[in-house]
Amino acid sequence: MAQLTLLDKVQPFLLVLSVFLGLLLYSVLPSLVSISVLVVQVGIFLLIVLIMSGKSLSEISSGFTRGEKVILISTLLNFIFTPIFAWFIATTLLVGEPEVAAGYILYLVTPCIGWYLIFTELAEGDVETGIVLLGVNIILQLSLLPVYAYLFLRVLIPFSFTDL
Repeated sequence: MAQLTLLDKVQPFLLVLSVFLGLLLYSVLPSLVSISVLVVQVGIFLLIVLIMSGKSLSEISSGFTRGEKVILISTLLNFIFTPIFAWFIATTLLVGEPEVAAGYILYLVTPCIGWYLIFTELAEGDVETGIVLLGVNIILQLSLLPVYAYLFLRVLIPFSFTDL
């Protein structure tokens, strides 16, 4: 087994420390929430860039062929099974709460983008396949969100796309 680098050893503690610092900052200065959201987004982006910068295009393309089955299963679960499951749960358990049901569906049809790469790297997993999956998730998420809104949300909260 390979030795962990100093960054690999420190990274989980930095993530946990960041959570606690954010909670502390919010309790002391709640007006900084809007700024802290930006800081968190930039921080996650930088972590992902650091992970991706160590990989060549040939390594990433090999992640596609090596992880073909993982990518297919993840795509089917994230973009076919989960939206149907979310709709079923929302319309069964959240009857009379259309706004909550819509939020629940939106939360479930937007899979995690990026965080898993950090933990995949820490676990010495297949980061290259994770990078390919990240691209697939982003493209499908952006493409399918309007479709999900049309299919699922307009029934809960009537709206016209021209109003958006």
